[in-house]
Amino acid sequence: MPFKLFNTSSTFMRLMNEVLTPFLGHFVAVYVYNILVYNCGEEEHEEHLRQVFEVLRKHKLYGKLKKCDLFILSVVYLSHIVSKDVISIDPSKIEASWPIPKSTIEVRSYHGQPHSIRGLSRISALLLRP
Repeated sequence: MPFKLFNTSSTFMRLMNEVLTPFLGHFVAVYVYNILVYNCGEEEHEEHLRQVFEVLRKHKLYGKLKKCDLFILSVVYLSHIVSKDVISIDPSKIEASWPIPKSTIEVRSYHGQPHSIRGLSRISALLLRP
């Protein structure tokens, strides 16, 4: 975004929502600096890309080709893997690698983390006993 504009992500999203309104929810999703065009078939995808590019060109909006991924079968988008057949959670986002606490201080700091583990306060109380 030029001219040292503040709130560029919200400004871009508002602009894209206005420009791409006819396509949103049908075959386009916009989030922050990403425009996602999704379809089931290659011919359909080509036609939808053409429509999106024509609207963007009409509003004098251009993208960098090196930042575009065209005709790919799956994409990581908002921590999900979106493909033709299924939308699934990106496994790298849900793997846990918490260190095992070795002291009372570490247990207390872990206990302060936002998470939901059934019976955590009972387990923590056992760990804190001398």
